Amino acid sequence: MATYVQIDRDDIEKWLTSNRWDWTLKSGTSGVYLLKLSKRVAISFRSTVGRADEAKGHAKASANMRLISLITGHTLNKKARGQSRFHRTTNWQKNWQEGLKRLKAAYEKSQGFYDAIAEIEDRKKYKAEMIMRIEAFDNWEQNDFLSNCHERLVGDGVLTLNQKGALERMEARMEKRAPAMQGESQMSADDLLYDLRALWVAVPDEREWLAALAAQVKSSGRWSRAEGQKVDQLLQDHRRAVEQAKRQHRQLRRASEAFLVAAMARS
Repeated sequence: MATYVQIDRDDIEKWLTSNRWDWTLKSGTSGVYLLKLSKRVAISFRSTVGRADEAKGHAKASANMRLISLITGHTLNKKARGQSRFHRTTNWQKNWQEGLKRLKAAYEKSQGFYDAIAEIEDRKKYKAEMIMRIEAFDNWEQNDFLSNCHERLVGDGVLTLNQKGALERMEARMEKRAPAMQGESQMSADDLLYDLRALWVAVPDEREWLAALAAQVKSSGRWSRAEGQKVDQLLQDHRRAVEQAKRQHRQLRRASEAFLVAAMARS
């Protein structure tokens, strides 16, 4: 028969601190702790132990833990903890710590997934909205990135934060290219030329095409939907090389269109 020990919340808080958990007491509660794992995800650690607990039975002095979203408050995972309830037996410190470590390990193993779903309030609504946004692109089926995201969502998956960010950048670029937009701002052309210059550095095989497109933008300030989609695909396919090129060419952020096109012509 298990032996139950006398502990109170002071004991629990000292134990959490000694094990270096980044914890806070949830506002408005007397026994719910949030153990922060990232800006989006935490372990919710709920204890029924009081400030000066005198309970002898196991029901009033146990703990429960689960992964939750700090954004929506929804439960993300509770099964990884290994058991449904953690009682205050003589080895409670070891057992409770193992449960917390299992949840942390589950998060770290699939961090991208948990960070992504942490901001989803309604999974069904999210899926419908994201599919609609992808299908708003002309010929999205021919774009590897968009078609892969679409397949992921149809298969009941979610987009990673990086994928969602890439989609948002493509949407912003598509909006700038919309035929209805007359007199596009100088900034939109500057932004595209900045991307073209980074691609010119990162993708040598496409330099002739990129230089021609840059000259076209310089003269007319416009580009076709197909040309824009090719730029989007190149940016996605060579993301790391493009980011490195931009880091090495920070001065291009302040350069004019004429400078960028001239730089391409001289290179």
